[in-house]
Amino acid sequence: MWMSSRNLHASLRLSFMLALAALTGCGGDVSLGKVYGKVTIDGEPVQNAVITFIPEGPGRSGSGRTNEAGEYVAEYSSGSAGALIGPCIVEIRTENAFRSEEIPARYNNKTELKETIKAGKNELNFVLEGKLKTKPRPTEQSR
Repeated sequence: MWMSSRNLHASLRLSFMLALAALTGCGGDVSLGKVYGKVTIDGEPVQNAVITFIPEGPGRSGSGRTNEAGEYVAEYSSGSAGALIGPCIVEIRTENAFRSEEIPARYNNKTELKETIKAGKNELNFVLEGKLKTKPRPTEQSR
C-alpha cells in the first residue's frame, strides 16, 4: 500500500513538527515570571556572566547574560522571557571555553543563592561579595 506524494509530504511534515515539539518542549502550559536585574561584586558590575534560575521542582531552567553594566533579562526559551514561577536555586557563572571561573564558588558550584519567582515582574539584583579572580585560562604553551 503506497501513499500518494501529497499524503507522504503531509505525514513527513506532521512527524517533523511532533519531533520538534518533543525535543524543544511545548512550553505552552508553563507559568513564567519576568526576571531581570543587575549583578555586582564589591560594587562593580559583573560583565558577561550567566545567571541561571534552576527550579526546585520539575521544569527547565531560565537564564540570562549580563551586559557591560551588569544587567540581565532571563529567558525561559527562545522567544519566552522569564523563569518558572516558584522557588529556585540561582547560579552565577563567568566560566566558558575561553575564561576560567572568576566568581567565588558560593555563587555557582556551591551556590548559596535562592529566590522565589512570582507571577509578573521580578527585579532580582545580586550584590556579591568577594574578589573577581581574573586569571586567563592556561594555554598549551604554559602547561
